[in-house]
Amino acid sequence: MKDFVLTGTIRPPPPPPDPAEAIRKAAEQARREAVAETEARLRAEFAGERQQEQKRWALFEKRLDDLLKSMEKQIADQLIGVSIGVAATILRNEMPNKTMIEEVIRETLAPISDLQGVKVRLNPVDAARLIASRNGSADAPSMYDRLEIVADPSLTPGDVMMESRNGYFDARIKERLTLLEERLRLRYRNQHADPTGN
Repeated sequence: MKDFVLTGTIRPPPPPPDPAEAIRKAAEQARREAVAETEARLRAEFAGERQQEQKRWALFEKRLDDLLKSMEKQIADQLIGVSIGVAATILRNEMPNKTMIEEVIRETLAPISDLQGVKVRLNPVDAARLIASRNGSADAPSMYDRLEIVADPSLTPGDVMMESRNGYFDARIKERLTLLEERLRLRYRNQHADPTGN
């Protein structure tokens, strides 16, 4: 038999693992896992806090919007009230005008076919003016002669109240302005109504 001869260098076996290196690798792995776990927990907490903050902002925006809508309504109500007050002042100064009172009477009596027995109540000053104009007017026989004009001191200048067989007509300035104010408020509400019903 032949002997085999090995040529070359013999390598020594690898040194046994360094316990310090194994500990370092285990510590590095534990650190990576702890960092990943901490990052995941912080991300979840941040997402939760962000969601809570978004809810708080949404609530704040809704409250602010509600407050602004309420203020807008209050301002609109005040503006309508002030406008009606200004209109009342202007009308009180202008309505003693005989022509304006005659127009109110004509408009109110227009749908009535039989004027017999119609009583027109006016402020004493307005009644005196209307009676004076009735006496000197060419169209007096056609309308005013059939009306009973009553001076009513409880009425303010410009107020007109009528009684007939067809009913009672209140054309006082205050009543006309109250009706106008109601219409303005209704129009405002209809224009600014929330289509969702909220």
